[in-house]
Amino acid sequence: MVFMHPLDDTPHGILGCWFAEPLERSAAEQLLKAADSRQTRLARHRASCRVCRLMRMVAHFWLELDIEGEFERLAEEPCAGAHERILARQIYGQLLMSRRLAGAHEQLQTAFAAASDLYAPGDYFLTMRRNALLRHLPLSRQPHPPLGLQQLLTTAAVAAQLQRSAPSYRPGPFDHSDTFG
Repeated sequence: MVFMHPLDDTPHGILGCWFAEPLERSAAEQLLKAADSRQTRLARHRASCRVCRLMRMVAHFWLELDIEGEFERLAEEPCAGAHERILARQIYGQLLMSRRLAGAHEQLQTAFAAASDLYAPGDYFLTMRRNALLRHLPLSRQPHPPLGLQQLLTTAAVAAQLQRSAPSYRPGPFDHSDTFG
């Protein structure tokens, strides 16, 4: 059985896709092997495979390897087109979001703003709504257990509802008379 990943086939509207569904270790290893195999085939023809590098970044993340340097090279590569740099930033933000890691909101927002004129018609609003809902999730420097997109959206919807229903308590001037008699 061949492991397939959304990056194996880059359909129209790729910027609306979610690439950070959690992968088991074996699936991440298969993805890495597929990326390396594809890169080897293309190297014979002296072709570069940016998709392979994105696949490798995703696999490395799920293998719990540091991908920050990989992301920076992909996002800043001068010979890559704007679409590829934006996609690298979006995937990186999604991977961070899947573990609710700090920096995810900023990466997703930066990618969204940069890609505003590149989205397929329905993907712009889909991504805008998804990012807006995900902004309700608190992030931290310590990784949380990974969640898929549906779980993230459900958790974010609950957090948004709690934020809306929480009473807004604003203490008035501090008065010691109630504590000192």
